[in-house]
Amino acid sequence: MNKNKKSAGVFFAIAAYCLLLLAACQAPNTTQPKAPEAAYKHTDMQIQSEKHKSVVHVPIELSIADLSKHLNTQVQGLIYEDDDKQEGFKIKVWKYKKSVRLRHRISVIYLTFVLHLGLC
Repeated sequence: MNKNKKSAGVFFAIAAYCLLLLAACQAPNTTQPKAPEAAYKHTDMQIQSEKHKSVVHVPIELSIADLSKHLNTQVQGLIYEDDDKQEGFKIKVWKYKKSVRLRHRISVIYLTFVLHLGLC
C-alpha cells in the first residue's frame, strides 16, 4: 500500500508539472499599448532663437606659430575665382606668399593675410 501511495504521489507531481509547463508555454495575452503623444517644452521657432541655443566650451591648446605655419603651407596660390558673365567681370584672388599671420587675445584668434586681386 505504501508503494501505491508513492506512485500516486509521483504521478500527481508529474501531472502538475506538465500542466504548469503547458500553462507557461502559451502565448501571452498582451495588448499593443499606444505610443505616447509627442510633447515638447519649446516650439521649433523658440529653439531657433538665441535664448534656447546650447553652448559647449571645449578647452584646447594650440601653438599659434604652428597653426600659422600650417596655414601658410596648406593655403597657397589661387584661393577664389569668379567668372560670372552676367556681372560682366571676372575676379581671381591669390594668397600672397607666406602672408598668413595669426595673433590671439583671450579666446579670439585674429587672422591676417595679404591677397593679390585680379579683376578683368
